[in-house]
Amino acid sequence: MGAGYSDYPTLQDKGFNMAKRSRIKRETAESKALKKLRIKSGFSQRELALHLGVPQTKVSHTENGRAYIRKEYIELFLIGLGINWESWDDLVGVRDSENEIREECKILIERVSDDKLRLLYGLLISF
Repeated sequence: MGAGYSDYPTLQDKGFNMAKRSRIKRETAESKALKKLRIKSGFSQRELALHLGVPQTKVSHTENGRAYIRKEYIELFLIGLGINWESWDDLVGVRDSENEIREECKILIERVSDDKLRLLYGLLISF
């Protein structure tokens, strides 16, 4: 009998957390590329989840635009499927993806003082 889902390490075990946006669906070049690579590699969502040690819903939400895709997840995905960054870049373009910009913004927001954070919040909520 093969290994069960619980026998695989999870992203959380590896120190990764993935931001969720399950109420909002927004497919990106990254989400489409991940799905394309998964299918090309011959994995179902469930099989890939077991292979990577993540819940099947993470694969699904990532592919259908219901989760932000962090660089750590892309790296785990690429390593798990034996795909290099150059192949990834061919599918989605430059590595400075929308997700890397989001991650950089999060880092910058962490450094903002409380009074400036309120101003920043007002600006962001206006979009």
